Amino acid sequence: MNDYYGDFTKPKNEIYTEIISYFNNYNENYIERLINNLYETKYLIENISVPGWHVFISKEVQLTIKKNIKKDTELAYQRLLIYKLLDKKVELDIIRLIIEKYIDN
Repeated sequence: MNDYYGDFTKPKNEIYTEIISYFNNYNENYIERLINNLYETKYLIENISVPGWHVFISKEVQLTIKKNIKKDTELAYQRLLIYKLLDKKVELDIIRLIIEKYIDN
């Protein structure tokens, strides 16, 4: 009997393909960057077993990516709102400084 710890590992490219296809309404490069970040932060590891992926990990990864999309969307909305509120009466460099100081942190 096979166990969850490596009898069958899920190739990294299949993980990318599966997650990107799940989020097919979004830009592929954007979702790819989010997945890359999950690997860089060690949220995802290199050797994930196929059963472990399907039973434990894939839904959590989808939820994490949804949270990241929501956060990125809110930040983009805040940036847009600041820009609209200032109505181009302020130099673009000042707007950029405000966004970097108060929103990106």
